[in-house]
Amino acid sequence: MAYLVPNTSILRPTASGQAALFVATEAVALALNAALYHGVASLFPLVPATAVLARAVTTNLVFLLWSYPVWKRVFAAPTSRAAA
Repeated sequence: MAYLVPNTSILRPTASGQAALFVATEAVALALNAALYHGVASLFPLVPATAVLARAVTTNLVFLLWSYPVWKRVFAAPTSRAAA
């Protein structure tokens, strides 16, 4: 049965690999933030106070539903599996 060897690039990405995944994650988060805010701004008339509230809500949604879960995977501690 195949098993993963600890300390390989599969289990422990390099710092540059983590940095690349982080940048990709943030690029997607930027696009999601822009799209979600644009959607809210298109549906509701925004004045300065409600624009700030809409930005806070949309940014938090993107963070909680996208950024944080993906960051947990990108920066997860390495795991090892023993052969059965």
